Amino acid sequence: LMPMESPFITEDHFSLPLPATGFAAVVVRDIIDQKGVTHPDIGSIIAYALSSIEYNTKRRKQRECADDISPEIQMESLVNAEHIEVDFADSRAQYYVKIYYAERFHMLRKLLFVEGEDCFVRSLSESRSWNPQGGKSGASFYRTQLKATFPHFCLVKHFVGASDWQRRVKVYTRRAARID
Repeated sequence: LMPMESPFITEDHFSLPLPATGFAAVVVRDIIDQKGVTHPDIGSIIAYALSSIEYNTKRRKQRECADDISPEIQMESLVNAEHIEVDFADSRAQYYVKIYYAERFHMLRKLLFVEGEDCFVRSLSESRSWNPQGGKSGASFYRTQLKATFPHFCLVKHFVGASDWQRRVKVYTRRAARID
């Protein structure tokens, strides 16, 4: 017997677990550029992480812990545990996503996106490379595609090196501490 060829597009990662309840299924995709080179769709990876059971469980546990801690200890604990790490893999790829300031950004999305978290996640789930004019950081940019379900678009910046991102996280942490 000859093995049956998969009817699915090879750029789609259909074997990843289904998302948390309340989220539409997000498919992690690979993008093939004009030169035929395959790249991960950064937006779909982030969308999958935000809709994953692991992320939503960790976020819920963070909130429960924050409710049980006194206000003085709470601020210090939250600063140290605000980020959520999510790992997932299939037979062709392994992914690691660190969601910085998970609860704060969740609350920001709740304020900005009246359509809800699921609509935001669906918007992120399909992105394409975008080349802005005048940039000098060397970073890659992606723009979301699903305009029919989400009237706005989002931009994703893929940092070249960890030092650029770490510098920005330190600035954000100092600003957030002043706001609190």
